[in-house]
Amino acid sequence: MASPSTDDILTELKPFGRIQVGFLLSSAFVQFFLPMTGQSVNFLAATPDHHCSVTDGYKINQSIPLEEDKLGRQIYSQCQEYVNPDNQNQTQSCQTGLDYDHDVYGETIISEWDLVCNENAAAELSQSILSVGGIFGAIIFGIIADHYGRRPAFLIGIAFFNIFGIALCFSPNFIVFIILRFFCGFFQMATWLPFSSAVAEYMIPKYRNRAVNVPAIAFCFGLMSMAVLAFLIRDWRYLQLAIMLPTVIGMFGMW
Repeated sequence: MASPSTDDILTELKPFGRIQVGFLLSSAFVQFFLPMTGQSVNFLAATPDHHCSVTDGYKINQSIPLEEDKLGRQIYSQCQEYVNPDNQNQTQSCQTGLDYDHDVYGETIISEWDLVCNENAAAELSQSILSVGGIFGAIIFGIIADHYGRRPAFLIGIAFFNIFGIALCFSPNFIVFIILRFFCGFFQMATWLPFSSAVAEYMIPKYRNRAVNVPAIAFCFGLMSMAVLAFLIRDWRYLQLAIMLPTVIGMFGMW
């Protein structure tokens, strides 16, 4: 007599019981917020309009030269100022700091740490670091999930994802920020891969196709909601915290 398959056992026990429903709802909740870590860089590292700080005793048109932007408009230079506002024939890079326009974006890592002008690749670098972390996380936790099971893998993954994601809110400088982004990417994939496999494996074939679509739909709605959340929360530290706290709740639901 052939040994019963996992699908046969699930069918005989309870094909769509409390465990499956609870796990599916928890997975949809987590998947709603999980992708925001990747997309949040568009707001955490947004570059507000800026210019050099205006020299004391002078107006902006006396201190800051005009330049042409990509659309051919005349705007105040973002990275240059006059050496001597009384004699506007020589410019220099900003010497006394920068002023940022926070009408569109609130405080971002760009404005907090002055990552502009010669350091304007911050957003691209932080996103690349996140992706590199994700590659390593997928490889290592794919192996862990196969050897020790999906549930231990994604529980470890989401626990450390929450730790590093919340720690990101307290980054004192850009170096610490990108190090923590690496580990966020690492444990984001460490959560997502075994988690997605477990959703399918908990369901019998009759419900499997529909069940795996539920987290995927939540994933899409999470991405669409990112802009609304960023509009409501303008400071990058509070925005990052708002993204992470729901996944802490979701972790206990998955437990």
